[in-house]
Parts: sequence; structure tokens; C-alpha cells
Amino acid sequence: MDLDERYIASSNVWRRYGILFKVLIDKYGFEAALNHHLEARLIVSAKAMGVLNEKHDALTREEYAETLQNNFHGAGYEAMVDTTDTVHRVTVKRCPFYNGLSLAGIEHETILRICENSYAQRAKNYSSLFMGLIKQRDTPEGTCVEG
Repeated sequence: MDLDERYIASSNVWRRYGILFKVLIDKYGFEAALNHHLEARLIVSAKAMGVLNEKHDALTREEYAETLQNNFHGAGYEAMVDTTDTVHRVTVKRCPFYNGLSLAGIEHETILRICENSYAQRAKNYSSLFMGLIKQRDTPEGTCVEG
């Protein structure tokens, strides 16, 4: 499966998730839906960040950058990793999470709030490995940068 196919497939999964998120908003309000999202995110992040931490310690800087990029591409994200001595910056162009939630009818500003909170949670819990969100997309066509 190439990147375009993974992007479409992942967007469709996130669209379904977005529909569920909208149901939760309607039933419990945005803050409660967001808190449930963040609770689930903790479980996903614990596993993913644990694996990345192991790889970070075992690989060269270039190998780790390639691993990050491959992880993003594997999940359908069109992303580019730039690396320096101190930071890996991941620029996400096409984001299936953003696209899927948008297809579900969730507005740009709401998606940004969900992402901002998710990044902040990961940065807080994994500060030695993850800086968090460096730049959030200004428009649906824009890019995000995380570190």
C-alpha cells in the first residue's frame, strides 16, 4: 500500500472516530469528550512512546529520524523529519487525523483544540523524548510541526 492509499484508509478510520467524538460532544459536552479522548490517548501514547524511547537509545540520529518518518508514513501521514544535534522536527503536511475529523464535520478550530491538548499531554508525560507541538496548522491546507 503506498502513502496515498494509507492516507485514505487512515482518514476513513479517523472519520468514523470523528463521528463518535461528535456523538460524545452532543451527549456529554466538549470537555468531557476531550477528557475521554485524552484518557484513551494515554494508553496509545504509553506504548508508542515506550517503543520510540527504546529506538532512540539504540539507533543513530539518522536511523532514528528515518524510523520516525517511516512510522508517520506507515500510519498515512505525509511527513518529513528534519534532524539536528538536539531535536527531530516532524513537519506533517497531509494528516489523516485532521482530514478524518474534518470529514466527520468537526470544525477546524475544534480539531486544533483536540490536537493541542493531545500534544500537551504527550509533552508533559514524555518531556525527555517529546517537545510537543512547535507549530499548528493555520488552515486546513497548512502544516503542523512537532518536535
